[in-house]
Amino acid sequence: QAPKQVQVQLSAGLEEISITDYPAEWQSLLPEMVQHLKTSQDMAVLKGTMQTAHTVFLKFRAQARSEDLLREVKYTVTGFQETHLAVFTATCTRVLGGLPADQLVAHFELLLATIGVFFSLNVIDLPEFFEDHREEYFRGFLELLKFQHEAVAGQGQQGLLEQVKGAICECFVLYAEKYQEEFMPFLLRCVQEVWTLLVGLD
Repeated sequence: QAPKQVQVQLSAGLEEISITDYPAEWQSLLPEMVQHLKTSQDMAVLKGTMQTAHTVFLKFRAQARSEDLLREVKYTVTGFQETHLAVFTATCTRVLGGLPADQLVAHFELLLATIGVFFSLNVIDLPEFFEDHREEYFRGFLELLKFQHEAVAGQGQQGLLEQVKGAICECFVLYAEKYQEEFMPFLLRCVQEVWTLLVGLD
């Protein structure tokens, strides 16, 4: 695994390339990422692949709505949606089921990238798949907001746990602003958990 500084540089380069080349000039990327996520049992591979997906899909957040962008998002969602849900639910199940402390960091790094992908794939329109599976996603989000463990909590600064909870709150805001009707069944529960989280902050 590359040092952190090298990872940051590689990620920045990948994001730049993705803006111009994905998906039209890089058609092998999405199927390869899906294949890795479906078949690998190696946490480093899963985490690296989802972090790559997160970086590539960031382009959807920054570009103006257009027919080309909508086609790119539809292509990406169609190819990635089922694998994304499978990774999210499996990772939530492992984390909430009581993982050893030494495994939590990698799982939370995977979750952070997975939630980032969720935001990027929902930021333009609400895809039918994500609408149909709101319950699985929001149930996982709400359970993660309740989760506490010193192995991933920041000591005087923002740790992975806080980053994941912050990313979940960003997803709540996205749905509250853009998809009010679809978000309504979860609104009260989400507000209650966010309020509990805020009250618990030092």
